[in-house]
Amino acid sequence: MFNFNKLKAFFCSWPTLRLQDIKTLIRRSKNFIHETKKKLDNLSKTNFDLGLYHFNKGNINDAIFRFKILKRFDDKYEDLDYLLGRCYFEKSKYDKAKFFWKVIC
Repeated sequence: MFNFNKLKAFFCSWPTLRLQDIKTLIRRSKNFIHETKKKLDNLSKTNFDLGLYHFNKGNINDAIFRFKILKRFDDKYEDLDYLLGRCYFEKSKYDKAKFFWKVIC
């Protein structure tokens, strides 16, 4: 159930904020957003590279996890279906491998 007293206390605390506190909050928020944008710029390449790394090291479950993240959010890598099929083939899950390989044929 929704607690109106907590909501009231939250909004009543606002007038006690000083202008300097608000400026600091805004500056920290901007820095956080800037850092987050920088990290997200390389997210797809990082996941692809990590997927290949895990596949080559034999960590097939981790590779599948990385490739599925890319499949869901960023489909610019043409090799994803092949790589997912290859991962499932290595795990002896031939039906799933066949499914991903049919997608590219």
